[in-house]
Amino acid sequence: MEQSATVSTQTVEVPGAGRAPSEFDRLFARTYPAVVGLARRVLDRDGVASSASEPIADEVAVEALSRARVHHLGDTDRAAERTVGWAAELCLDRIIGHPGRVALPPEVGADRLLSADLLEDGVGAEWDDHGLALWELQEALAGARRVDRRIGVLCLGCGLPPRQVGALLGLDDRAVSAGLDRIGVRLSDRRRVSAEVESPLDARLGDQ
Repeated sequence: MEQSATVSTQTVEVPGAGRAPSEFDRLFARTYPAVVGLARRVLDRDGVASSASEPIADEVAVEALSRARVHHLGDTDRAAERTVGWAAELCLDRIIGHPGRVALPPEVGADRLLSADLLEDGVGAEWDDHGLALWELQEALAGARRVDRRIGVLCLGCGLPPRQVGALLGLDDRAVSAGLDRIGVRLSDRRRVSAEVESPLDARLGDQ
């Protein structure tokens, strides 16, 4: 019997024994496990909430593959890259307000992302000790370029090294590096805005 998973109005059929696999079937078999794994890494890096994250990760994978089917994608490297990219953006939607924190990959530390003034203020030490808050990553990436959103989720959310991120998305090292530079600017700008908002509030509370 064939299994199916439905997201919105689209249905992704899992290949069964009753028919020869199509190009999409092969794409499904090739990308589904990887996409589920990536989504789980974003939602629950430490594996402490697997029962809650697993159905969401499955939902992300099915929705990404639904898009692949709508676009009539077959079993090609480019199709796999597009599917991973869609999944990364879907993960970004799922971490709005997420309380978790993620450790930065060794190749992309706080000193690579943050401006000098924020490093001096101790933000880098905070990230090194406690990780980057997922909600903070989501807010910084919300208005970013599509390619930067995907790079940010895979590199900072999943903790993958930049070269692996490039391989998954079909980008060269220079494109990934440029994306991380832009993400660093957005993270730094977001921190400064937060500090400017919190400082007057702290002052008012102190006067009460």
